[in-house]
Amino acid sequence: MSEPLHPSYRFKTEAQWEACVFAGADRRTAEARAGLRPFAPYGLPSTLFASLGAYAPAITELAELLWCDRQGRLQRLPYGAPVPLAYPAPAAIGSATRMVALGATLWSAAGNGSLEAFDVDSLTRLFVVDLGGHDALDIAGDGHDGLYVLAATGQKRRILHADCAGTVTSTLALPGLPDASALVYLADARRMVLLGSGGSKLHWFDREGQAGLVLPLAALRPCFDLAAIGSDGCARLFLAGTDGAPAADRTTRPPTMSVRPA
Repeated sequence: MSEPLHPSYRFKTEAQWEACVFAGADRRTAEARAGLRPFAPYGLPSTLFASLGAYAPAITELAELLWCDRQGRLQRLPYGAPVPLAYPAPAAIGSATRMVALGATLWSAAGNGSLEAFDVDSLTRLFVVDLGGHDALDIAGDGHDGLYVLAATGQKRRILHADCAGTVTSTLALPGLPDASALVYLADARRMVLLGSGGSKLHWFDREGQAGLVLPLAALRPCFDLAAIGSDGCARLFLAGTDGAPAADRTTRPPTMSVRPA
């Protein structure tokens, strides 16, 4: 005797799919509405906010988003707020190339190479970090209350570690990466990732400076033009850029990739 079949339904047209109630499904495009495609597991669809440019984004421990606009103002988007609020910002924040919010402190790597710390709420400057004549190219939180700083003197690169008071506690030379331009830290893996080799490769280092994985960007996507790297602060590396040059009859959508090496 054959087993009885359970009732089943076939959704074929867009109208049939629209008759369903969706939770966690992508319905933004015609392609998605013709079937069922889940949202990315790390977040819901993004919301666009009007801003005159957006630079050096950061997120506070209260899930407040911060970024700088083209007019040198600091934009704040509190968690759940419908629109961001703009505030006049000190020059070091208005020209920031990277900002990191750690507890009550907002760290800013300014366009002139300085590294300064501010109160995250009032934007009062707390102190300027003495980098010993180096310029801060990029910064990343160390998983606690301190920072790793990608610093430069001429064509030499090194990584400095600064504690919560802005005191440099250690220095790591990078003789093999004279053109390193960006830095993130993966706290769970205790690994630093640097963008180097003319912006074409990602280099993994442990906290003692031992080199590990070297990943060419072309191995991920051959036509990917990297614009920025970032991290979730734990174990995932994010790469943002353009996937191929625009053609006359189409436009490309700047994608964001995430990388989590084993």
